[in-house]
Amino acid sequence: MSYRKRIGNRIRQLNDVWEQKGVRIYLKQWEDFRVQYKGKSKQQEYIDELVLPSDICIFFFGERIGKFTERELDACLTAKKTIHCYRVPAKDGTWRAEICSKLKTKGITPIDCSTLEVFADDVIAKIESYINNLHLANNTPISHLTERWLYTTIPDDNKDRRDEFGTIVRNVDDQSELFLGIRCKLHEMNQIHLLEDTDHYVAYCKRDVSENDLKEIRRGLELLDDKGKRLKDVTFFVTKDSKIHESNAAIKSLLEPRELFTCKVKDADTIRWKLFSWLMGERNIMLNMTTSGVSLQNNYLLWNGSPVVSMKTLDSTGKAFALSVQRNAISRQLVGNHGLDHVQRKRLQAELHEMEAILWLHVTNCVNKWILNEMTDKVQSELEQGDMDGIKRASAVIEEQYLAAEEQRKSAIDNWRKLLSILDAQITQIEAAMGGENAVQLKNLLEQKEAILRNLVQAGAAEPLQLMSTQLYLVGLYDTFIYRHQQPKEEDELYLRVINDADRFELNDANVEMMRMNYGNSFNRQEKYGDALKHYRKAEENIERMKGDGWLLRRYRTTIYAMIFHTYREMGNIEGMNRILPKMKAHVDDCLSRNELMFLADKAMYMGALLCGEGRFNGDDKVLQEAVRVFELVEKRLVLEPTDQWFADIYCFLPNQIAGYLIDHEKYGQTALYHLERALYHAKRLMQVSRKDGLFHRGEIMHQMGFFYYNTDINNWKLAENCYMDSLNCKIELMSEGESFKHERSYAQTLVNLGAVEVSLLDIACQLAGRGVTRFPRPQYNPVDFANEALSIYKKHLNKESINSEQNYYEALQLLGTAYYYDGKLHHNDSLISKSIPLLQECWQWNLSHPTNTYRDRFKAHSYTILKELGII
Repeated sequence: MSYRKRIGNRIRQLNDVWEQKGVRIYLKQWEDFRVQYKGKSKQQEYIDELVLPSDICIFFFGERIGKFTERELDACLTAKKTIHCYRVPAKDGTWRAEICSKLKTKGITPIDCSTLEVFADDVIAKIESYINNLHLANNTPISHLTERWLYTTIPDDNKDRRDEFGTIVRNVDDQSELFLGIRCKLHEMNQIHLLEDTDHYVAYCKRDVSENDLKEIRRGLELLDDKGKRLKDVTFFVTKDSKIHESNAAIKSLLEPRELFTCKVKDADTIRWKLFSWLMGERNIMLNMTTSGVSLQNNYLLWNGSPVVSMKTLDSTGKAFALSVQRNAISRQLVGNHGLDHVQRKRLQAELHEMEAILWLHVTNCVNKWILNEMTDKVQSELEQGDMDGIKRASAVIEEQYLAAEEQRKSAIDNWRKLLSILDAQITQIEAAMGGENAVQLKNLLEQKEAILRNLVQAGAAEPLQLMSTQLYLVGLYDTFIYRHQQPKEEDELYLRVINDADRFELNDANVEMMRMNYGNSFNRQEKYGDALKHYRKAEENIERMKGDGWLLRRYRTTIYAMIFHTYREMGNIEGMNRILPKMKAHVDDCLSRNELMFLADKAMYMGALLCGEGRFNGDDKVLQEAVRVFELVEKRLVLEPTDQWFADIYCFLPNQIAGYLIDHEKYGQTALYHLERALYHAKRLMQVSRKDGLFHRGEIMHQMGFFYYNTDINNWKLAENCYMDSLNCKIELMSEGESFKHERSYAQTLVNLGAVEVSLLDIACQLAGRGVTRFPRPQYNPVDFANEALSIYKKHLNKESINSEQNYYEALQLLGTAYYYDGKLHHNDSLISKSIPLLQECWQWNLSHPTNTYRDRFKAHSYTILKELGII
């Protein structure tokens, strides 16, 4: 392991040098790889995704050549990669001859390195030679990202940890560069003057410190005390068996007056997470329940598939780990036990969802406490725990006290803090037995805490981030336990408080803009598109101004662009769609130039928008081909669980849009059906974790599948009917859960399409009857009923802000007119034909006055054709 750590640290140092010449060096190791299983060998995934894409592959062997390492070596040889193989002494100091023998069969003679330094020096020389031979340097420093600098003191009795610390910083730097858009750099040791240019000073001690070590520690603390200096953070790490802060008088005299506590290092994960959470705080990034890319797997918190911190390190109480173990146990019961009946499976699924909600809520709270430096043990309040009404009354009295006189303000602030201690004690008590039954009680306590924190922030006695952390906790509580299947008014009011507080206290945070977008969604659900766009555009403006180049900030930008685009699409606003698409394309192209795999999801989001925007209208097959390619890559390489907020857009919406494009352009082959079946498969996966979201997408996909069968061959009319009925049933269930207004238009659209199938059967019957045929398929449903129900819905949704709402109305009106016409024609009923004429005339006139409407071909095929047949046109 010391060889790996030494190489990790040396490559970090080498990278610092070459970055000044325009070259960034990344070291990829097995520890950096994601833990999710993707359906093929983890070793093969590692080879495909980390080993083969590398420019140089370094292998070193001491004891033996392991079977997995041999697979990596063979893959590199097959791919003709640049390979360097080394043999180092085994743990007992001897050389293993079998290593040379095995490598010889592969045509490789390893380089023998007798010491750690010889090995490290040779590897570094090989890397520099590779860079120089390719003339990669351009002598332009890589400096587009914000940098935060560390300085460390690691005494001689702990020198074995120096390489480990450097390797940890390298790993944190790689992750923070990609995810947070901030670099984590480490100054060289024993250069005390560099403390002046340091953001975070770290001491890492065991038992002893030299005079030089004490000098550095003392200087670091002096700079921390001087508020005018750059240094703002100090961490004093100690090994898990160290008592240096108690036994060493000099250290004790430095730490105790400042109440600076030591942080015991159980393993490298402790340091890694401490540094990463510090950088999240530097970026003002808080975690919320829907932060895209965050997942929990194998007792680890992952970000975009990469392990960030273990549950044990994240939460020293052990609760996060225990919850994760319980969650995994229930999941294994579901996956491995095929003998479960329907009731047992439903019960286990409910238990799993409950446990996941509790775990997620706890983890996000833990992460945000780390960021706010609240993970240290708190002094227990000696006050009696009061009831909720008592706390409300006390808070109101304190507020009056605060406003009454300047000299009473300090007392008011102290009293608010005492109330916070009472609330925190009660919150902790409820969290210990968290479940759906006490979620409302927890919500009430958190809302009281939120109100008190707002007062403290206003008084300058608390940070705005503390307030937002509590608000994000509340958002998570709503999303997991309270009103899971609908959007409560109280949560929309919470979003408004978040954005008002952020604007008031000048909090520049990406989470705020997501809450602003969520608040805009409350207007979107009511089809108040202008109000929704006002909030979306504000979020767009704010997030574009934010500094940072990290994955998360870029992901939020993509989310906002997509939301604005789809709002314009709902409105039928072509000009708006054309405004946002180029901006979204430029953003996604820039993302892909940084890391194609990491931003593949953003590309998929853009392709979904493009396919239902100008790409569909222009009939550009290049757009289709690229969309198909992207979706194929998504299924092969993207790591997104159904719990991710983008899952539905990428795995359900995109393939459905691919199929829709093919159908619209009369390409009804297996490619369209394949993408519909894939979309349906993923919708069913989504239903397992969110029935509401899964039902919505299943309804949309079955609607499209009905359209596919209806257009391929009229003999498939029964399949089309079945698909449309499946879609209607999904939408009926959604509307029954309290959000009927949101889903009515989609329901009405399926009514119209199913009605169109029945009208086609009437048309065929007319043609066959005209030829004397007496046996022909009869409509199973009455299209007039469908048309009238759809019209009653569309009348309710007529909206001046949306041309689509008018178009939908006339689609239903045309259905009614054609149903009357063909029914009258089949049964020789002139009164029905007469009823159809004014309806079809109205539809045709609307079509002529709206020449860019997307239904114009259908108006011509039906209203125009019938009116011409009757001699009216």
